[in-house]
Amino acid sequence: MICNTDLFNNSIICSGNISGRCEVISEGNTKYIVLDGGFRFQYEVNDTVSKRMIWAEVYEKGFVTYKQASKGAGVTNTTVKNWVKRYREEGLAGLQDKVGRGAVKKLSDNDIRMIFELRESRKTMNEIARICNCSNAIVCKILNAQKANREESPALDLEFEEKNQHEALSEDVLTEDVLIEETLIEKVSTEEGGIEFPFEGLLDDKVEALRAKSRDNDRTLAAAGKLYDATPYFAPGKQIEYAGIFMAFVILAQDAYLKVGLKIFKNIGPAFYGLRTTLLTLITLALLRIKRPEHLLNDNPEKLGAVLGLDRVLSVKTCRRKIEKLSQPVPTIKFMEEMGYHRFSEFNGEAKIIMVDGHTDGYFGEKKVGSTWSSRDNKVIKAHTENWINLPGKAPLFSFETNFNNGLVSSLESVLNKTKNALKTESLTCVFDRGGASALLFEKLTQQGYGLITYQKGDYKKIKEEKFSKEKIVLGVREYNCLPFEQEIILDIYEVKDNGYNKRPGSKKTGRTIKMRDIRILCKDGHQVSILANSNVQISAIEIADVMFQRIGSQENIFKYMREEFDVDGLVSYKFENVDESIEHPNPKWIKQEKKIKKLKKEQNTNLIKLSKLLFFEESKSIFETINYFSDSKAISLLDIINLSKEKLTKKAAVKLFDDFEITLKIKEHFALKIFNKIKMSNIKTSEEVKNILKEIIKTKQLSPQEALDKLDSIKDNDKTEKIVELSKIIVKEKEILNKMPYKENAKKAGYQKPKQEPKRLMNIVKIAAYMIETNLYNRLAKHFKYNNNEGRMLIKSALQSTGSMRLKPGELVVTLDVQSTPQRTKAINGLINELNDMKSKFPGSARIIRFEKTKIKK
Repeated sequence: MICNTDLFNNSIICSGNISGRCEVISEGNTKYIVLDGGFRFQYEVNDTVSKRMIWAEVYEKGFVTYKQASKGAGVTNTTVKNWVKRYREEGLAGLQDKVGRGAVKKLSDNDIRMIFELRESRKTMNEIARICNCSNAIVCKILNAQKANREESPALDLEFEEKNQHEALSEDVLTEDVLIEETLIEKVSTEEGGIEFPFEGLLDDKVEALRAKSRDNDRTLAAAGKLYDATPYFAPGKQIEYAGIFMAFVILAQDAYLKVGLKIFKNIGPAFYGLRTTLLTLITLALLRIKRPEHLLNDNPEKLGAVLGLDRVLSVKTCRRKIEKLSQPVPTIKFMEEMGYHRFSEFNGEAKIIMVDGHTDGYFGEKKVGSTWSSRDNKVIKAHTENWINLPGKAPLFSFETNFNNGLVSSLESVLNKTKNALKTESLTCVFDRGGASALLFEKLTQQGYGLITYQKGDYKKIKEEKFSKEKIVLGVREYNCLPFEQEIILDIYEVKDNGYNKRPGSKKTGRTIKMRDIRILCKDGHQVSILANSNVQISAIEIADVMFQRIGSQENIFKYMREEFDVDGLVSYKFENVDESIEHPNPKWIKQEKKIKKLKKEQNTNLIKLSKLLFFEESKSIFETINYFSDSKAISLLDIINLSKEKLTKKAAVKLFDDFEITLKIKEHFALKIFNKIKMSNIKTSEEVKNILKEIIKTKQLSPQEALDKLDSIKDNDKTEKIVELSKIIVKEKEILNKMPYKENAKKAGYQKPKQEPKRLMNIVKIAAYMIETNLYNRLAKHFKYNNNEGRMLIKSALQSTGSMRLKPGELVVTLDVQSTPQRTKAINGLINELNDMKSKFPGSARIIRFEKTKIKK
């Protein structure tokens, strides 16, 4: 894959950074601290307490040296060292202002007024003191002097239940580590302020292990609005669930997903679960087949948090809130387009071919949503539709929502224009199913320069088999005995015709035509498949057929796999929105009324067919009598005329054969050609045989329902006709009702809604990225697992969910997976992790390189 090899390298940190991992951005009186490319902290310039807390925390996490911290905070080295010392001895509480430290500040009338206003808004003493830049004692003195009657709000408790993590280490070891840390970090600081991560790992392994167990400091800072994302910390352990997910993290660190996501969304406000953590968590859930946020309730949050570098994973409520926060129209569209462009750049071919497919997401709730035909369910269901764009047999790129269940014919032009802009390409060839086949659409898209490949719709005339060249060839996933045959065909172009307020639209001929390439494939059973391509497609007939048939084994299988494994059809958000005001669609009441009339007509026709033999019998009496009175000479004469005639006759020529016979013209038109063909094919010689054939053919005749309806008067007194007459009256009344109904209605006025699009779009991006990471692992596994084609993805799935042990080494996070279900599978995974180790990928947001140790195979 053509991606950056380091997700958090210096290229994504703006100029002006004070170290290789830390940058300070000033906007007015606010300073923002950016760590590893993501916003983590912010504070006001006059908020000295927050400044101390944040810079002490940044130093302790190893992002800066004393010198760099003093530069960022705008204080001396000694001041920073005092902050760190107080932080190590007393935690964050030690960085609060203390009584007697510094000169007493004199407050102006405005400051005193502000104190009262802040107290009225229920601010704590500490918050008031920080905002007004004075001590707690002064605030209390002013409030008491004015005899404030309210009970004091409890001060912000910055004391923690657990002692400082450093106290867990022996005093001698801690002192030694701190001394080594202060010495080595100063030595390895580069001219640009960068820190070599191996030294940090060597020094911080024990401290990080302790920090990983309790994140109270970070949560307090996040609650105070000072932390923008939690730094991942890991603790050693055995039998850690989901340890196999680190294989995916190795690929993820070099994938575009996090890099593009951090660039598009930038930050989502102060939070312990910040932007990087949220994006990482969402793709982790997809890879582990935790298909919906509600399924987090089935897992231990601490166990899942351990592999994410957190004390626990976010809750269901928090997860849904984060998805909603990220689900904004413009950012999600940009995220999708940039991710699609990255995939396209990785797999770009010379022909620039994409596959477009309509996709139906079923809905089974109580909201009033549109209905559409589902080919998967073979019926009309409540659903909303999307159009997916894939690369042939390789990767999904985009998913575009339709306005209101639009078909492929009405949405394809818009989809191609959006795709072309996103992929930044001038030429594009589109492969799609016969659902988008329309000569009018072909004309529009051909004029715009698009290449089109699709199946021919409807009936088409077969080509003689001798025209096909006999040669075995594989197209898509199947073998054929003949090469494709190509010819040029001309299609008539039809436009939609408005038939009025209360009728279905029809079609009218425009008089225009379009030339298309018709590529015929002869199947082994004699069936012919017709593939159409326009003049903009410059590849050969064999290549066209191969690309078209790739849909069977690639695009359709990708949909099936993602639907089953990643729940790509799942309802992401329970929020709905109104459809666009301009959308009109067929009126369901009109459709229902039309179906009712058709049902009544069907019932009437069934009864009429039952009477048709009886009704025709009255008419056929005279015919039978005429045939019985045929003389033998007449019958033999007819036989001779037919035998002397040509092999084939037109209907008009066949009628002339019976000019000498006293039969009505209507009967002659019905039977003349049938009698001729029957006698011509039969080996008969006698006049009796001729008469029997005539009677046999006439007996097979039945009146059409309309003919039977016209002749009901002849048997008016028959009880069987009463129901038919009654049905005729009902049909007339129902037609009158139908004629008063509008064929179309406004969807918004009718109360239709659709699921909110942005959360679904966001999760589609996440699931596509998860599928591509899994595909990357699957492709790498091929050389180590001989059953990869059939079982590779299932092995990757189980390996990602497998348990293992985890330990820290200087600059590294070492993972050892437990054995797989068979020694052969364990050996294959061992081969895969060797390749992953060579990539030397860092855990996203951390300086630690992920390294795997081989799993020992029991003999």
